[in-house]
Amino acid sequence: MIGQTAQAMAGLLEGREGGDIDALRVQLLSGEPALQVDAIKKVQGVVGPTQFVGGLQKGINSETGRAELFSRTSRGEVKSTGVEAPPSAPLVSIDSKAETAESVERSKLLVKQLGTIEETAQGAAQTLQQLELLDAIPAETNPLAGFKSMATQLASVVPGFDISAEQIGRVASVEQARSVINKLVLTQMQAQKGPQTENDAKRIESALASISNLPEVNLQIIRVQKAIEIRKIAQAEFWREHEEAEGTLKGAASAWNRYKIDTPMVRTLSDGSLQFVNEAVAGAMQRGLSREEALTAWRLLDAR
Repeated sequence: MIGQTAQAMAGLLEGREGGDIDALRVQLLSGEPALQVDAIKKVQGVVGPTQFVGGLQKGINSETGRAELFSRTSRGEVKSTGVEAPPSAPLVSIDSKAETAESVERSKLLVKQLGTIEETAQGAAQTLQQLELLDAIPAETNPLAGFKSMATQLASVVPGFDISAEQIGRVASVEQARSVINKLVLTQMQAQKGPQTENDAKRIESALASISNLPEVNLQIIRVQKAIEIRKIAQAEFWREHEEAEGTLKGAASAWNRYKIDTPMVRTLSDGSLQFVNEAVAGAMQRGLSREEALTAWRLLDAR
């Protein structure tokens, strides 16, 4: 911190000439803390109290009780340079301990939020494995019986699928089957807040409303739920990548919301059918595209 202050002070001497000024400049840039502290005190008397250093402020160090020079780090934390401020410099209210404590609390909340997201992603990964097993079960010859079997098994593996066995047992038509699926979709989507999630839900509801046979309903119900679970896993991956790239979790939530808007979970094709991002990306990667290239292609198609 002393070195940063010394460099800032040296910058204030730009345009000034004279033997004493040159000597001070040498001391400031010497890299020797003792020489730098001595030079900083002398520079304060040269440049005056109102402009003594850009980006530095005089404040009371709550630990030492002294009036010292404070600077703000790249992460917004206020820290003392350890250098005593000149008496004539204007005093700014600075509580580095309180501000640092606030930053720590914000960081704790973000870490806790990431923990919840990762826990949800772990549950989604387990649900996804069970969905793959369900998808591999041969279809029932009786479509209505097949739907009831599928819905019953989904209710046992998907968190939040709050439709009772009695309700499933009463399904006797395509319309009632669609009602069960719509409730599933709405329940899952409402758990993931954000404008794009609402658009995804509307697209799914619209497409499901056009299905006129139970075999197609049985096919779509697994696809929809797989896409929802994969989205939960993607959120955890996105937050971790944000932290690695930025060095902080700050801004991860807003960045994820932008990602959802730019990268919808589902798209409606010209024939009214649904295409999910996880399926489109997997297919593109099989054709040789990287994951990022596949996602870019998906976004461009959706923007048309």
